[in-house]
Amino acid sequence: MRLFRLWTRDELVQAIRDIESAIASGAQSVSYTGGGSVGYAQGSEMRRVLASLYDRLDELDGTPKAPRVRHVRVYQSGKGL
Repeated sequence: MRLFRLWTRDELVQAIRDIESAIASGAQSVSYTGGGSVGYAQGSEMRRVLASLYDRLDELDGTPKAPRVRHVRVYQSGKGL
């Protein structure tokens, strides 16, 4: 599913500003300029939505997308050292 595909650049920017303001104030919900609000159970949900909004904004602006870094932990046993 491609989120925010039909949103204009101005709508994306406004949503980004609204969510960033909510994060900065420690809120658990966001009220949007056009009316309505949405509640988030955790701040991490807000950050995921924010990342998706920024990804879509970068697509519209033609900004090259940096690959996401995935961290993998490697455990080594004490045997054979």
